[in-house]
Amino acid sequence: MFPKVMQVVPMKDFSVYVYFEDGKIVCYDMTQMLEKEAFQTRNVKLLSHRKYIS
Repeated sequence: MFPKVMQVVPMKDFSVYVYFEDGKIVCYDMTQMLEKEAFQTRNVKLLSHRKYIS
């Protein structure tokens, strides 16, 4: 079973830090996801308005 995700923090470079219930913290590079239809131009513009941690 996978541990529960407690928090997800988006970064400017389209990576995300995921904090798990068991204390583990993982940084995922999401740049490959930008090629998917759900993240094409319209949605990427929406993401650019979010507040990020540098």
